Amino acid sequence: MTKKIDQKLQKEKVYFYYLRDEKNQPFGGVCLKKVDGVWCRGMSLCSAKDRFDRNAAKGQSYSRLIKAATTRKDDFPIRNLNEPPNKLT
Repeated sequence: MTKKIDQKLQKEKVYFYYLRDEKNQPFGGVCLKKVDGVWCRGMSLCSAKDRFDRNAAKGQSYSRLIKAATTRKDDFPIRNLNEPPNKLT
């Protein structure tokens, strides 16, 4: 990561919230931060078979936010894994 981007990431406030299911149980997290006037997002999702870990959700979503801020592109599109492999986009 360049020093310029690193300094901008440190100056701006980070917003984090948990994604919850219909039983109000967390299953993922979203991290948001504004860098150079552009909102960057990092997400982490947990499958139904996994045990949710708050620290892991925050860490994963923040690392994805940093990657989005530095590359300025979406590398982690949300995919429906129930679809056949040839239909994944």
